[in-house]
Order: sequence, then structure tokens, then C-alpha cells
Amino acid sequence: MQCIAFLSAVLTALSVGVSGLALPVNEGYAEPCEYTAIKQNQSSILGYQLAGIADSPRDNDQTCNELKNSATARTFADSGLDLPNIQKPVCSASSSNTDAVAALPYIVNANTKVFTSQITSAIPASNQEGFAYLCDNIRFKQLSAFYLDDNTIVGAACDRGGPEAAISPQPFVSLAPPPADQVLKNYNVAASRQFAWNWCAKAKDTNELQSYCSMAGQAEFKQKLNSLQLDPETVRGIACSQQQVPNAQTLATKVKNAQSDQFATVVRNMSNAPNWRSKICGYLSCAEMDKVGLDGDRVWNKVCQ
Repeated sequence: MQCIAFLSAVLTALSVGVSGLALPVNEGYAEPCEYTAIKQNQSSILGYQLAGIADSPRDNDQTCNELKNSATARTFADSGLDLPNIQKPVCSASSSNTDAVAALPYIVNANTKVFTSQITSAIPASNQEGFAYLCDNIRFKQLSAFYLDDNTIVGAACDRGGPEAAISPQPFVSLAPPPADQVLKNYNVAASRQFAWNWCAKAKDTNELQSYCSMAGQAEFKQKLNSLQLDPETVRGIACSQQQVPNAQTLATKVKNAQSDQFATVVRNMSNAPNWRSKICGYLSCAEMDKVGLDGDRVWNKVCQ
């Protein structure tokens, strides 16, 4: 080995977060380990995405039934996803009101939790110096551009940085402009790959898979994907290139690669501090990233080379 997810200001009944989005309250739960917490939140993201693309309550009912007892449920579970967290947004009584726009704040919230767990696991817990460096050099505006709650992520890094950790710049002030459009495009493409592979794995047979290809080309469906901050062409490209429904092993591999690329894109671009990449790469641990479901070598290569 070569190496050793807009602003959130107020937490009241709702958290006012990324670009004015009303983020759901962080309900909190006992996290047996970071890997489990990440999988739970990634599963919630998929659930809200599936609810967000539904055309009608009947679509949600059908998806809900598939998630309870079918090959789809087994594939998702065998790939590492947590079925109850996928089911909750789709099967709840309020799912009929969860269109793509309504789903986005929940996705932002879960994405923030995922990235927070990933970045605080990517550096060994004993390395206070590394977390202090993160605390001092992460840029709020860079993080929020990825539809991530910057306060949550910076706060988590600072909490682990010990007495030497200090936020710089101060909250809501950035020393750098937002990431370039191509960087944000790369992030959305990686997120879209994750969704597309999971969506294809939901198909019950090749006929339904072919219908996904047709659906992905429809203007209304593309608009839903745009509202979910997904790239329609990436989703369509994957849906239309499948000859068979992905099995659990294929799904797990494709999603892991996409998640690693998404994480690496943020890490590489969340600061404009001098020598940021060389410095942060001295703290990243491939082994620790592997433990939370990332491909540590893949991340390191994309961030550090």
C-alpha cells in the first residue's frame, strides 16, 4: 500500500442547512461501529432516492413489496445494504408526499453523516495532529458546494483534534471560491453511478431492466434525477448497458468503487490550503478507509497522485 457529501447555522426543530434547505433533525442512534452507521445512512439515501423517482403511491407500494420479500431484498442485503433503512422512506405512510424535491434534504442529511463517518475514520483515531490539521484547513464553502452540511463535518474533525484544533477560517467565511464545475460534475457522476447500479439491481428481470432504460430517457424522469442532484446521462448510460440484472457481488463492487470516487473527490477539493494534498495524504490510512467500506488504495491514488 502506498499510504499509511451550503451552510448549516441553526439546529432547532429543523436544521437550516445547505443552501437554505430545511434539513431533518439529526435523530441520532447508537452506532455499533462506523461501518454499520455508514451502511445504514447509505441505505436511507437509496430509500429516499427510490421514493423521489416514484410516479405514484402505487409505485412506492410495489417497491415496498419488493423490498420486503424478493430477490431484490436478498441482493440488497447481500451487497451490504440495510433493508429497514431502505424501506422506511418508501413504505411509510408519508411516502406518497416524498417527491424528489422533498427527498433531497433527507439525502443531504444522510450524505453528511456518511462523509463525516468516512473522513473521521480515514485518519487513525489516535492521530490528533491529523484531525487538528483538518479542523484548521477544511473550507466551509468547498464542503457546502457538494451538498454537505459543512458545520457538522468541520465540527467532527475539530472534536477529534484535541486542544490544538482551531477552526480557520471562521464559520461561514471561506478563503477560496467554490470548487470548479467539473469537480462538482465528477461528484454527481459518482453519486449517480451508485444510484444507477442499485436501481438496476432492483429490477426483477431483464424485461423490467429494459424498461428502466426507456424510463431513464424520459424528460420527467430526468427532471426528478436533477432534483435529486443526480446526473441523468450517467444513470441512463448504466441502465441501458446492462444485459442482466446485477447480482450482489457485482453490485457491491460497483457501488464501492463509486463511493470511493465520491469520497475522494470531496477530500481532494475541500481545501485550498498550500500543499493540501501532500499534507492530507500524510494522514490518510488505506487500512482505516478499507474498514469503513471504501477502497483505500483507490481513494489514495485519486487524492494523492
